[in-house]
Amino acid sequence: ADETNGILVMTTPRRSFNMVGPGAYLGYSDLDMTGIKQIDFLVQATPRSGAAGGNIEIHLDSPDGSLIGQTEQVVPKEVDFRALAAANNQPAAKKGAATQASPTPMDPAARRRMMSTSVKTTLNSVEGLHDIYFVFKNSSAASNQIIMQVLEIQFQQASK
Repeated sequence: ADETNGILVMTTPRRSFNMVGPGAYLGYSDLDMTGIKQIDFLVQATPRSGAAGGNIEIHLDSPDGSLIGQTEQVVPKEVDFRALAAANNQPAAKKGAATQASPTPMDPAARRRMMSTSVKTTLNSVEGLHDIYFVFKNSSAASNQIIMQVLEIQFQQASK
């Protein structure tokens, strides 16, 4: 977890969590939710991995506790590897140089964002310490099917 400018970001660099089966959940204990107005997610649901997509519900204190927010549906999205390769091989700009510049590799974080979907939810007002559960829903997914991969979760003090 990293806190900058009032934003708590939970991320695992170069790692993601596969949420498998409808009703799969991820929970965090004793988070101070005072002033948190919105939660943003960076997720992937790719057909290549067999991900079904779905939505994320945010519950207090247990996976079936009070519902305080819910994202829109995340639809499976095919990754355009050609576009990623092209973006990764853009020449570096050289001031005043007429010669061909060498390619500059794309920042891994930028590449990860190009392959992902960003969804957010506005939260009902919550104060104090709570266990927070993110429940991944898709009633048409198989019990052993990936719903989506979670790359990043941001707790925002203001809605954007």
